[in-house]
Amino acid sequence: MKLTSWGGLGVALLASLAGYASAAPIAVTPDTLVFSVAGNIRFDDNRDATEQGKEAMTTLSFTPGARLTLDDLVTQTFISYTPALLWRDNPRPDQNESELYHAVEASVQHAPSYRLTLGAVNKFEMTDDPNVTQGGVTVRENASYWFNQTKGWLAYGVSERTQLSVDGSYLFKRYQDSQFADVGDEDRLELNSSLGYLLEPDYHVFAFVGYDQPTYKNSVRGDYKGYLAGVGVDRSFNEQLKGAMSLGYEFVDYSSSEDNSAMPYVLVSVEFKPVSCLKVEGATEYSTQPSDRSLYASKENLRFSLRGTCTLSESLSPYAQIVFDNGQYKVKHAVAGDPAALGQALVDGDDTLVDYQMGLLYCPKGSRYSGRVTYELEDWTSDVRESFTRNTLSVMVAVNF
Repeated sequence: MKLTSWGGLGVALLASLAGYASAAPIAVTPDTLVFSVAGNIRFDDNRDATEQGKEAMTTLSFTPGARLTLDDLVTQTFISYTPALLWRDNPRPDQNESELYHAVEASVQHAPSYRLTLGAVNKFEMTDDPNVTQGGVTVRENASYWFNQTKGWLAYGVSERTQLSVDGSYLFKRYQDSQFADVGDEDRLELNSSLGYLLEPDYHVFAFVGYDQPTYKNSVRGDYKGYLAGVGVDRSFNEQLKGAMSLGYEFVDYSSSEDNSAMPYVLVSVEFKPVSCLKVEGATEYSTQPSDRSLYASKENLRFSLRGTCTLSESLSPYAQIVFDNGQYKVKHAVAGDPAALGQALVDGDDTLVDYQMGLLYCPKGSRYSGRVTYELEDWTSDVRESFTRNTLSVMVAVNF
């Protein structure tokens, strides 16, 4: 189960508890309609994610957008539309040279009373990715799809120190062509609830429970039902050091296997500011996650991350981060069926990523202009697919008006 679904609920709860205790009102923003334009160029030296025979590809994208904000101190509403046109100089044989994307997001947050806050958000995405032909022969069918995710949440102050939070989300992805729908259509339901108690203004404890149910068409990745319960603590020791820890237990019921699993859930995060211009963030998580590989229902995931951000000025912020992510796959949790039909062998094994990233953010306060330069090195070592390395460089500029 993902951090944002389970442990992240506790972190969000702590932030809302702190606001409730201090009686902070909803932030006030004027009603605005903002237009934007962004351009991005991305160079990738391993287009196909392979160990041998690497092909490079440069991708250009142009993204106009519009965002409407309405705020009357009690209700905040945001609506945005951001289409994107993408062009590749060296697409894979099964890719188009250009694609068109659409993204619409609408959200509302309502605080009818001092104790109660309600909210909802809906995200809709669609891509126009028609079939690929070469010499009059179709080498890939229509891969256009649409995606929708709806989430709602409620936070209620039971007392001056106690708060109850509940949230739920449902997402689905649908391909227009049956060839892709058979392996790509998916649904996912997530439900969470937590109860937090404010011991001191900078010291919180909480308990949480959750439910997670991903479903794939034809069970191509394996369906399961996940249950989680646990407790956590969040502490701000001083202005320089903050930390949080969540401990729980997960039970996963696999639809394609009688060998269900139960395992601990651990999440530890730390934020340290040795000097005013430098912030260092670290996190460790051990949990069950949905599989990234077809034929496997899930993976046991261990993740370490470390990120440093330096504020050189109000405009410039360089950063660097490293992520170690290990997914452990087991044959006993594989999807029922014939793996040979999909050209894959089922084995017990690891899928390990070491990811290095550095970049520079340019965002002058009060300016209409912003930019970002990012370099990333991915190093994949895997027993369940081909190992590879990939370098990526991207440059983005944006302007609001």
